[in-house]
Amino acid sequence: MNGKNLYIGVMSGTSLDAADAIVASFSQTKIQCLEHQQTPIAPDLQQTILTLCKPGPNEIEKLASADNQLAELYTLTITNLLKKAKLKPTDIRAIGLHGQTIRHLPELGNTIQIGNPNLVALKTQIPTVFDVRRKNMASGGQGAPLAPAFHQTLFHTPKSDRIIVNIGGIANISCIPKNGSGHYGFDTGPGNLLMNEWIHQHLQQQYDDQGQWAASGNVIPELLKRFLEHPYFEVLPPKSTGRESFNLKWLEKTIKETNQLYTPQNIQCTLAHLTAETISRGIQQTNITDGELIVCGGGAKNKFVMSLLAEKLAPNFCVNPSDKLGINSQHIEALMMAWLAKLRIEETPVDLKSTTGSFRNTVLGSLYTPQ
Repeated sequence: MNGKNLYIGVMSGTSLDAADAIVASFSQTKIQCLEHQQTPIAPDLQQTILTLCKPGPNEIEKLASADNQLAELYTLTITNLLKKAKLKPTDIRAIGLHGQTIRHLPELGNTIQIGNPNLVALKTQIPTVFDVRRKNMASGGQGAPLAPAFHQTLFHTPKSDRIIVNIGGIANISCIPKNGSGHYGFDTGPGNLLMNEWIHQHLQQQYDDQGQWAASGNVIPELLKRFLEHPYFEVLPPKSTGRESFNLKWLEKTIKETNQLYTPQNIQCTLAHLTAETISRGIQQTNITDGELIVCGGGAKNKFVMSLLAEKLAPNFCVNPSDKLGINSQHIEALMMAWLAKLRIEETPVDLKSTTGSFRNTVLGSLYTPQ
């Protein structure tokens, strides 16, 4: 293998379930995931991160501790990945490390990710690219979503228009016109985040496996209508969101305002409809009216949400997980981080103007060396 073309991408998203890492190879014609490693995030660290996502006491000390704990988790994941792939640190050109978002505040022109890149670079002995969002924000952008630029590289085809839907904790869409006229995209709203928190609170499960619990309930139209009154859904792109807007506190408050009692599984069903409906409405805000809809992220495994999307978007869109194209839906975000690391090493600017609203293309990320 040519080490100059090998990069590692590491991602832990809004769902807070695990750190995912991949080894990627890059050639003129192909981006390939060679190996994958996943490490669950321990419940106590999950809870600490959740407390950092909102104002609270002792924030600086909690942040410092979580910053280093995440770095240890990322380092362990990378070390195990290298063993699995039978590679040495010197085989890897760089690591693209997203870190864990604890605040995303586009209205203040800032976003905060933690996961001490100095520790990761020193412990792995691999140059590490970190803090990939804030240069875009300094250039007038929202800092999110980053995915459309990568989706353009990975998914563009002259045969059909494509919309890529990433359903992580937050859902986002990327529009990839077949004529190559330019990619764009935005966050549509909650993806798995609210469903995960609701099932964890009621069944102590981390996620709704294949959407089975949601499928066992019935949608509550009046509650769905109230969910859809959230002001975020009226904002025009470019736009991005996170736990600051959609969280368990907002969910419980909205339910309470109805003065009605609903069964937990009916609420879970309604949350699944919320995810599918807001993705569908987001697609209606684009200029792509038919083509392929390719779903990636954890939500691609939720059969109930996938069926709702297929129903809402028929007959204009053919809905499939990215796995149908031979690209594992669980690997794409980490693959994007490897790609961003490559662009940073090559000092190549990333075009996010039509996605985030930035006024120029910029080289993203800061480089941390192991020396």
